Amino acid sequence: MSHRSWGQRSSRPRAISLGSDRQIGGSTLSVITRTAAIAALLLASACSGQPEVLEPDPRATAAPSSSSSPPPISGQASEATPEGAVAFANSWVASLNYAMETGDTTQLSDMSSDGCGGCDSYIGKVDGIYGAGGRLTGGGWSASDFEVEVKQSRAIVYFKASWDEGKFTEERGAAERVSPSGSDQLFLELGFADTKWEALALERTAD
Repeated sequence: MSHRSWGQRSSRPRAISLGSDRQIGGSTLSVITRTAAIAALLLASACSGQPEVLEPDPRATAAPSSSSSPPPISGQASEATPEGAVAFANSWVASLNYAMETGDTTQLSDMSSDGCGGCDSYIGKVDGIYGAGGRLTGGGWSASDFEVEVKQSRAIVYFKASWDEGKFTEERGAAERVSPSGSDQLFLELGFADTKWEALALERTAD
């Protein structure tokens, strides 16, 4: 992963503009879950008529089974540093994957701001499916090629999101549908306050 200064984002949308910058690069990192095959459905739904979603993230572990607790949030995610921003992004994605697998969006909501339209779209879609008796199963999500830019209390984490084929039902009794595999370039914008990061926006990067 290449190192770039804040001003070198020629093809990226300028989501924020603040003071001096810090940046980190690193090797590809990934998180795999059993439920992220629904990513194609959620991404398409979340991106309709508002900031497009998702993403994802480095050192997170595989998503837990439906009987387990939400994934722990990395201690490093409380640091106002590039490394802390990446750690938060990892934990945010792990929480998203957990929500898709179990229908429990509590932790994901706690990590997302009220104004994060992309986040709300994911949360709403998961709540809607499980609330109607539907289910998300199969497949796996991975995130790689991270680039991170930090300015004061804001950060942007860029990454490539990829997902495997999976299956889902949108409500009880509905026909099972297949979600095809795919990938997209995304970014997660973060804000830091009260000793923690918070997701402010989740969008698809400019072509």
